[in-house]
Amino acid sequence: MMRKLIGILLTVAMLLACVPVLAEEAEPWSSFYEEIGMDIDIDKILENSHNYVALESLGVFSHTPYGALIVVHYYPIPMDTWWNLVETFEENTPEEQAAIIDSINALQGDIGLIVVSDTSDFDALGLQIGDAKTEEVTARDGWHYYYVTLSPEDILALYDDPEAAGLNLTAEEAGAEKALAAADIERVHAQLKGILRDGERVTPQDPNGRLIGQKLQFETTDLDGNAVRSEDLFRDNRITMVNVWGTWCYNCVDEMAELARLHTAFREKGCGIVGVEFENGNAVENFKADSDAILSENGVSYPNVLLPEDNPVFQQIDMYPTSYFVDNEGTIMSTPIVGASLKEYESTLDKLLAGEAVEPTDDTAANGDGRYTVHVFDKDGKPVPGVVLQLCDEDSCAYQATDDSGVAVFEVDEAKVYEVHVLQAPEGFLPDAQVYKTLDTWSDVAISLEREK
Repeated sequence: MMRKLIGILLTVAMLLACVPVLAEEAEPWSSFYEEIGMDIDIDKILENSHNYVALESLGVFSHTPYGALIVVHYYPIPMDTWWNLVETFEENTPEEQAAIIDSINALQGDIGLIVVSDTSDFDALGLQIGDAKTEEVTARDGWHYYYVTLSPEDILALYDDPEAAGLNLTAEEAGAEKALAAADIERVHAQLKGILRDGERVTPQDPNGRLIGQKLQFETTDLDGNAVRSEDLFRDNRITMVNVWGTWCYNCVDEMAELARLHTAFREKGCGIVGVEFENGNAVENFKADSDAILSENGVSYPNVLLPEDNPVFQQIDMYPTSYFVDNEGTIMSTPIVGASLKEYESTLDKLLAGEAVEPTDDTAANGDGRYTVHVFDKDGKPVPGVVLQLCDEDSCAYQATDDSGVAVFEVDEAKVYEVHVLQAPEGFLPDAQVYKTLDTWSDVAISLEREK
């Protein structure tokens, strides 16, 4: 799926992460990208596009300086053909679906990158993009909005031998389609740069930074169908690393033997590892044999469970493996680690055990500034204004509504622990009765509200 992107060597972290190839990729995407603080209406782009285009966020890849990345995927598949594939996809057998996805991925190429940063020195971000053209489209309020134009030659070359590429076209049709695709790609570039230049924006924020302090709680089963609760997995460990992986993710599988050895070292420190297996909604019997073989061949003795459904933390994952560090109550202690990174696993655990603060993301303020920031957003990551919040200590409560950015900031005594309650959700949203507790290390909390159906 990242055929061309991998070729330009983004960063080690990106190369160590698997991006899943999912049927859902063809469904409507949320157009608000919190990590760049902008709304990109992909449907508007598709209205004027001859072939299918998709945007994929690779999230925040750097915090100092801040850098967020969105990849522009292009498929030499006419829009009417694409939507026909989408509408009929579920009618195919799993084997046929896999073949369809493989054929689509063989055609896909990357034509552009959207990069948002707080630095005017693009090279400081460490993106190795070769001869690709980089343009700073605009700069506002200390934020810089870049567009990187990648060469479309790999995509256009598919039309030179349509039969080998799997395109059902005659030589004459392929020539005409090649010209249409070349013009199409230029149009997509122009539209995206126009959005970056003229679109409304809010302050970019790393969604992962809001996870710190939230509880990772779930009920699921292991691979044999036995019921499992998160509290039972975490209770006996000082710290647990939760590693989300899949049998289809080669980077996940490649690190499995090292994780088995790492688990032994973790156990000596009173900690452990839990594997959470993501298989895109497949019934367990469809992948159990492969999973059992992988775990056995790599000597994995730590527990592995199935990805729980409708879990708000796990729903934010779009690259694998992704690993969380939680305490014995399931409280997330640091930003997740995306990609296979054994050294980072060990160093993060050692920092947490030593009581050192793992560096917060740029939008997470450490205690000591006398304030507590509450972010409220919907399931698509859009900020929710007008949420009435209550923040209480043992003696009193303060009240405030979120602003247009979905943020409320309270003055606090940094030595105290507070509770945050949603007193009133705005029209169109369901109430939230959960109690959110502040921590003594971090001063941000994130609340996700569900919309009424």
